[in-house]
Amino acid sequence: MKRYVDELASSSEGLAKIQEIYGPLQIGSSCSLILYGIMLAQVYNYYTTTPKDLRLIRYLVLYLAIVETIHSVCEVLIIYEPLVLDFGKLSVTHLYPRALPAQSITMVAISTPIQVFLAWRIRNLQGSIWIPALICCLAAMSFAGGLWTGIGVAIARAYAKTPERYPPVFLWLISAAVADILIAGSLSWSLWQRKSGLPSSNAVVSRIIIFTIQTGFVMSFLAVADVIFLVCLPNIALNWVPEAALVKIYAIQLLSTLNARESLNKVWEDQLNNFILEQSNEEFFISVEASIQTPGSMVFERRSALPNFEPRRPHKINV
Repeated sequence: MKRYVDELASSSEGLAKIQEIYGPLQIGSSCSLILYGIMLAQVYNYYTTTPKDLRLIRYLVLYLAIVETIHSVCEVLIIYEPLVLDFGKLSVTHLYPRALPAQSITMVAISTPIQVFLAWRIRNLQGSIWIPALICCLAAMSFAGGLWTGIGVAIARAYAKTPERYPPVFLWLISAAVADILIAGSLSWSLWQRKSGLPSSNAVVSRIIIFTIQTGFVMSFLAVADVIFLVCLPNIALNWVPEAALVKIYAIQLLSTLNARESLNKVWEDQLNNFILEQSNEEFFISVEASIQTPGSMVFERRSALPNFEPRRPHKINV
Protein backbone atom coordinates (compact mmCIF):
# COMPACT_ATOMS: atom_id res chain seq x y z
CA MET A 1 0.00 0.00 0.00
CA LYS A 2 2.86 2.35 0.84
CA ARG A 3 4.31 2.19 -2.65
CA TYR A 4 0.93 3.11 -4.13
CA VAL A 5 0.58 6.09 -1.80
CA ASP A 6 4.16 7.15 -2.49
CA GLU A 7 3.48 6.94 -6.23
CA LEU A 8 0.53 9.27 -5.94
CA ALA A 9 2.16 11.59 -3.43
CA SER A 10 5.18 12.05 -5.69
CA SER A 11 2.96 13.93 -8.11
CA SER A 12 2.41 17.55 -7.13
CA GLU A 13 -1.07 17.58 -8.63
CA GLY A 14 -2.13 14.02 -7.82
CA LEU A 15 -3.64 14.62 -4.40
CA ALA A 16 -5.41 17.79 -5.54
CA LYS A 17 -6.96 15.95 -8.47
CA ILE A 18 -8.21 13.22 -6.16
CA GLN A 19 -10.14 15.80 -4.14
CA GLU A 20 -11.44 17.66 -7.20
CA ILE A 21 -12.62 14.52 -8.99
CA TYR A 22 -13.71 12.04 -6.36
CA GLY A 23 -14.88 14.44 -3.65
CA PRO A 24 -17.95 15.51 -5.66
CA LEU A 25 -18.38 11.92 -6.86
CA GLN A 26 -18.56 10.73 -3.27
CA ILE A 27 -21.04 13.45 -2.27
CA GLY A 28 -23.26 12.88 -5.30
CA SER A 29 -23.27 9.11 -4.88
CA SER A 30 -24.12 9.39 -1.18
CA CYS A 31 -27.07 11.70 -1.91
CA SER A 32 -28.20 9.40 -4.71
CA LEU A 33 -28.17 6.34 -2.45
CA ILE A 34 -30.24 8.19 0.15
CA LEU A 35 -32.78 9.06 -2.54
CA TYR A 36 -32.68 5.43 -3.67
CA GLY A 37 -33.92 4.37 -0.24
CA ILE A 38 -36.76 6.89 -0.49
CA MET A 39 -37.63 5.56 -3.94
CA LEU A 40 -37.79 1.96 -2.65
CA ALA A 41 -40.22 3.09 0.05
CA GLN A 42 -42.37 4.69 -2.65
CA VAL A 43 -42.28 1.49 -4.71
CA TYR A 44 -43.38 -0.57 -1.69
CA ASN A 45 -46.16 1.91 -0.95
CA TYR A 46 -47.35 1.77 -4.55
CA TYR A 47 -47.64 -2.01 -4.74
CA THR A 48 -49.36 -2.27 -1.35
CA THR A 49 -51.92 0.52 -1.88
CA THR A 50 -52.80 0.17 -5.58
CA PRO A 51 -52.99 -3.58 -6.34
CA LYS A 52 -55.54 -3.04 -9.12
CA ASP A 53 -53.76 -0.33 -11.06
CA LEU A 54 -53.24 -0.58 -14.81
CA ARG A 55 -50.85 -3.35 -15.77
CA LEU A 56 -48.83 -0.92 -17.89
CA ILE A 57 -48.19 1.32 -14.89
CA ARG A 58 -47.32 -1.61 -12.61
CA TYR A 59 -44.79 -2.90 -15.14
CA LEU A 60 -43.33 0.59 -15.50
CA VAL A 61 -42.83 0.87 -11.73
CA LEU A 62 -41.17 -2.56 -11.65
CA TYR A 63 -38.90 -1.57 -14.54
CA LEU A 64 -37.91 1.66 -12.79
CA ALA A 65 -37.11 -0.19 -9.56
CA ILE A 66 -34.83 -2.62 -11.42
CA VAL A 67 -32.99 0.00 -13.46
CA GLU A 68 -32.63 2.32 -10.45
CA THR A 69 -31.04 -0.58 -8.57
CA ILE A 70 -28.59 -1.15 -11.44
CA HIS A 71 -27.80 2.56 -11.51
CA SER A 72 -27.13 2.60 -7.76
CA VAL A 73 -24.80 -0.40 -8.06
CA CYS A 74 -22.91 1.39 -10.85
CA GLU A 75 -22.51 4.47 -8.66
CA VAL A 76 -21.01 2.36 -5.88
CA LEU A 77 -18.61 0.75 -8.36
CA ILE A 78 -17.61 4.16 -9.73
CA ILE A 79 -16.40 5.14 -6.26
CA TYR A 80 -15.14 1.72 -5.19
CA GLU A 81 -12.75 1.20 -8.10
CA PRO A 82 -10.55 4.32 -7.76
CA LEU A 83 -10.71 4.64 -3.98
CA VAL A 84 -10.36 0.94 -3.05
CA LEU A 85 -9.21 -1.27 -5.93
CA ASP A 86 -6.82 1.31 -7.39
CA PHE A 87 -6.12 3.16 -4.16
CA GLY A 88 -3.03 5.35 -4.41
CA LYS A 89 -2.40 4.72 -8.09
CA LEU A 90 -1.69 7.72 -10.28
CA SER A 91 -3.93 6.30 -13.00
CA VAL A 92 -7.07 7.26 -11.04
CA THR A 93 -6.35 10.91 -11.85
CA HIS A 94 -6.18 10.26 -15.60
CA LEU A 95 -8.64 7.47 -16.43
CA TYR A 96 -12.39 7.23 -15.94
CA PRO A 97 -13.69 4.44 -13.70
CA ARG A 98 -14.76 1.46 -15.80
CA ALA A 99 -18.36 1.67 -14.59
CA LEU A 100 -18.74 5.35 -15.52
CA PRO A 101 -20.18 4.75 -19.04
CA ALA A 102 -23.10 2.84 -17.52
CA GLN A 103 -24.06 5.90 -15.49
CA SER A 104 -25.37 8.04 -18.36
CA ILE A 105 -26.93 5.04 -20.12
CA THR A 106 -28.92 3.98 -17.06
CA MET A 107 -29.96 7.58 -16.45
CA VAL A 108 -31.61 7.95 -19.85
CA ALA A 109 -33.02 4.42 -19.51
CA ILE A 110 -34.92 5.80 -16.51
CA SER A 111 -35.81 9.33 -17.59
CA THR A 112 -36.98 8.51 -21.13
CA PRO A 113 -39.77 6.04 -20.20
CA ILE A 114 -40.99 8.44 -17.51
CA GLN A 115 -41.15 11.35 -19.96
CA VAL A 116 -42.94 9.22 -22.57
CA PHE A 117 -45.40 7.99 -19.93
CA LEU A 118 -46.16 11.55 -18.81
CA ALA A 119 -46.61 12.55 -22.46
CA TRP A 120 -49.20 9.77 -22.76
CA ARG A 121 -51.01 11.11 -19.69
CA ILE A 122 -51.00 14.61 -21.18
CA ARG A 123 -52.45 13.14 -24.38
CA ASN A 124 -55.30 11.64 -22.36
CA LEU A 125 -55.94 14.91 -20.54
CA GLN A 126 -55.74 17.31 -23.48
CA GLY A 127 -56.86 15.14 -26.37
CA SER A 128 -54.20 16.79 -28.54
CA ILE A 129 -51.22 14.96 -30.01
CA TRP A 130 -48.86 17.87 -30.74
CA ILE A 131 -47.37 18.64 -27.33
CA PRO A 132 -47.06 14.94 -26.36
CA ALA A 133 -45.36 14.28 -29.71
CA LEU A 134 -42.90 17.11 -29.06
CA ILE A 135 -42.18 15.74 -25.58
CA CYS A 136 -41.54 12.28 -27.04
CA CYS A 137 -39.15 13.75 -29.63
CA LEU A 138 -37.22 15.58 -26.91
CA ALA A 139 -37.14 12.39 -24.82
CA ALA A 140 -35.75 10.48 -27.81
CA MET A 141 -33.08 13.17 -28.33
CA SER A 142 -32.17 12.96 -24.65
CA PHE A 143 -31.93 9.17 -24.86
CA ALA A 144 -29.68 9.42 -27.93
CA GLY A 145 -27.46 11.97 -26.18
CA GLY A 146 -27.13 9.83 -23.04
CA LEU A 147 -26.34 6.72 -25.06
CA TRP A 148 -23.83 8.67 -27.16
CA THR A 149 -22.21 10.00 -23.98
CA GLY A 150 -21.86 6.53 -22.45
CA ILE A 151 -20.32 5.06 -25.59
CA GLY A 152 -17.93 8.01 -25.95
CA VAL A 153 -16.78 7.72 -22.33
CA ALA A 154 -16.20 3.97 -22.77
CA ILE A 155 -14.06 4.62 -25.85
CA ALA A 156 -12.06 7.60 -24.55
CA ARG A 157 -11.57 6.56 -20.90
CA ALA A 158 -9.42 9.64 -20.22
CA TYR A 159 -10.28 12.79 -18.27
CA ALA A 160 -8.19 14.81 -20.73
CA LYS A 161 -10.71 14.00 -23.46
CA THR A 162 -13.70 15.23 -21.45
CA PRO A 163 -14.32 18.30 -23.69
CA GLU A 164 -14.92 15.92 -26.60
CA ARG A 165 -17.92 14.58 -24.71
CA TYR A 166 -19.60 17.99 -24.39
CA PRO A 167 -21.84 17.83 -27.52
CA PRO A 168 -23.63 14.60 -26.54
CA VAL A 169 -23.92 15.80 -22.93
CA PHE A 170 -25.51 19.05 -24.11
CA LEU A 171 -27.93 17.13 -26.31
CA TRP A 172 -28.81 14.79 -23.45
CA LEU A 173 -29.33 17.28 -20.62
CA ILE A 174 -30.77 20.26 -22.50
CA SER A 175 -33.33 18.07 -24.30
CA ALA A 176 -34.32 16.53 -20.97
CA ALA A 177 -34.66 19.98 -19.35
CA VAL A 178 -36.88 21.32 -22.14
CA ALA A 179 -39.03 18.17 -22.01
CA ASP A 180 -39.45 18.55 -18.24
CA ILE A 181 -40.52 22.18 -18.62
CA LEU A 182 -43.05 21.21 -21.30
CA ILE A 183 -44.41 18.40 -19.13
CA ALA A 184 -44.83 20.66 -16.11
CA GLY A 185 -46.44 23.43 -18.15
CA SER A 186 -48.80 21.11 -20.04
CA LEU A 187 -49.95 19.26 -16.94
CA SER A 188 -50.51 22.53 -15.07
CA TRP A 189 -52.52 24.00 -17.94
CA SER A 190 -54.62 20.84 -18.31
CA LEU A 191 -55.40 20.80 -14.60
CA TRP A 192 -56.20 24.51 -14.62
CA GLN A 193 -58.76 23.96 -17.36
CA ARG A 194 -60.39 21.18 -15.33
CA LYS A 195 -61.26 23.45 -12.44
CA SER A 196 -64.95 23.10 -11.60
CA GLY A 197 -65.72 26.50 -10.13
CA LEU A 198 -66.16 25.01 -6.64
CA PRO A 199 -63.76 26.63 -4.15
CA SER A 200 -63.30 23.38 -2.24
CA SER A 201 -62.33 21.30 -5.26
CA ASN A 202 -60.31 24.12 -6.80
CA ALA A 203 -58.08 24.08 -3.72
CA VAL A 204 -57.18 20.46 -4.46
CA VAL A 205 -56.43 21.27 -8.11
CA SER A 206 -54.28 24.25 -7.12
CA ARG A 207 -52.29 22.06 -4.76
CA ILE A 208 -51.58 19.57 -7.56
CA ILE A 209 -50.60 22.37 -9.95
CA ILE A 210 -48.11 23.77 -7.44
CA PHE A 211 -46.62 20.31 -6.89
CA THR A 212 -46.31 19.74 -10.65
CA ILE A 213 -44.60 23.08 -11.24
CA GLN A 214 -42.21 22.55 -8.33
CA THR A 215 -41.09 19.09 -9.44
CA GLY A 216 -40.73 20.17 -13.07
CA PHE A 217 -38.68 23.18 -12.00
CA VAL A 218 -36.42 21.07 -9.76
CA MET A 219 -35.66 18.54 -12.50
CA SER A 220 -35.03 21.25 -15.11
CA PHE A 221 -32.84 23.18 -12.67
CA LEU A 222 -30.71 20.11 -11.91
CA ALA A 223 -30.24 19.35 -15.62
CA VAL A 224 -29.21 22.94 -16.40
CA ALA A 225 -26.94 23.06 -13.32
CA ASP A 226 -25.23 19.90 -14.55
CA VAL A 227 -24.41 21.59 -17.88
CA ILE A 228 -23.25 24.83 -16.22
CA PHE A 229 -20.93 23.06 -13.78
CA LEU A 230 -19.51 20.92 -16.58
CA VAL A 231 -18.65 23.93 -18.74
CA CYS A 232 -17.66 26.49 -16.10
CA LEU A 233 -15.77 24.11 -13.78
CA PRO A 234 -14.12 21.60 -16.13
CA ASN A 235 -11.40 20.63 -13.63
CA ILE A 236 -13.85 19.79 -10.82
CA ALA A 237 -16.43 17.02 -11.09
CA LEU A 238 -19.04 19.19 -9.38
CA ASN A 239 -21.57 18.37 -12.10
CA TRP A 240 -21.82 14.88 -10.63
CA VAL A 241 -23.80 16.16 -7.61
CA PRO A 242 -26.93 17.34 -9.50
CA GLU A 243 -26.49 14.60 -12.09
CA ALA A 244 -26.53 11.80 -9.52
CA ALA A 245 -29.61 13.20 -7.78
CA LEU A 246 -31.52 13.90 -10.99
CA VAL A 247 -32.21 10.30 -11.97
CA LYS A 248 -33.60 9.42 -8.52
CA ILE A 249 -35.83 12.50 -8.44
CA TYR A 250 -37.35 11.43 -11.77
CA ALA A 251 -38.57 8.16 -10.27
CA ILE A 252 -39.57 9.66 -6.91
CA GLN A 253 -41.65 12.35 -8.62
CA LEU A 254 -43.57 9.81 -10.69
CA LEU A 255 -44.09 7.39 -7.79
CA SER A 256 -45.22 10.11 -5.39
CA THR A 257 -47.77 11.26 -7.96
CA LEU A 258 -49.08 7.72 -8.44
CA ASN A 259 -49.28 7.13 -4.70
CA ALA A 260 -51.12 10.41 -4.09
CA ARG A 261 -53.96 9.67 -6.53
CA GLU A 262 -56.15 7.73 -4.11
CA SER A 263 -55.91 10.21 -1.25
CA LEU A 264 -56.40 13.22 -3.53
CA ASN A 265 -59.43 11.63 -5.17
CA LYS A 266 -60.92 10.95 -1.74
CA VAL A 267 -60.38 14.56 -0.67
CA TRP A 268 -61.83 15.67 -4.01
CA GLU A 269 -65.01 13.60 -3.56
CA ASP A 270 -65.44 14.51 0.12
CA GLN A 271 -65.17 18.23 -0.51
CA LEU A 272 -67.51 18.04 -3.48
CA ASN A 273 -70.12 16.07 -1.51
CA ASN A 274 -69.86 18.49 1.42
CA PHE A 275 -70.40 21.41 -0.92
CA ILE A 276 -73.49 19.82 -2.45
CA LEU A 277 -74.84 19.01 1.02
CA GLU A 278 -74.32 22.58 2.19
CA GLN A 279 -76.19 23.90 -0.83
CA SER A 280 -79.00 21.41 -0.23
CA ASN A 281 -79.38 22.41 3.42
CA GLU A 282 -79.32 26.09 2.55
CA GLU A 283 -82.09 25.63 -0.02
CA PHE A 284 -84.12 23.58 2.47
CA PHE A 285 -84.01 26.29 5.15
CA ILE A 286 -85.04 28.92 2.61
CA SER A 287 -88.00 26.74 1.66
CA VAL A 288 -89.05 26.36 5.31
CA GLU A 289 -88.88 30.10 5.97
CA ALA A 290 -90.99 30.80 2.90
CA SER A 291 -93.61 28.30 4.11
CA ILE A 292 -93.82 29.94 7.55
CA GLN A 293 -94.33 33.39 6.06
CA THR A 294 -97.16 32.26 3.78
CA PRO A 295 -100.46 33.42 5.46
CA GLY A 296 -102.75 30.79 4.01
CA SER A 297 -100.62 27.78 4.69
CA MET A 298 -98.98 26.23 7.74
CA VAL A 299 -97.65 23.25 5.82
CA PHE A 300 -93.87 22.88 5.82
CA GLU A 301 -92.88 21.59 2.43
CA ARG A 302 -89.58 19.76 2.48
CA ARG A 303 -88.06 19.03 -0.88
CA SER A 304 -87.10 15.43 -1.23
CA ALA A 305 -84.86 16.04 -4.23
CA LEU A 306 -81.78 18.17 -4.39
CA PRO A 307 -82.34 21.88 -5.07
CA ASN A 308 -81.99 23.31 -8.49
CA PHE A 309 -78.24 23.39 -8.23
CA GLU A 310 -76.27 21.28 -10.64
CA PRO A 311 -72.56 21.97 -10.37
CA ARG A 312 -70.33 20.62 -13.03
CA ARG A 313 -68.91 17.51 -11.43
CA PRO A 314 -65.16 17.47 -11.96
CA HIS A 315 -63.27 14.46 -13.15
CA LYS A 316 -61.20 12.43 -10.78
CA ILE A 317 -57.62 13.46 -10.35
CA ASN A 318 -55.69 11.15 -12.60
CA VAL A 319 -52.33 12.76 -13.18
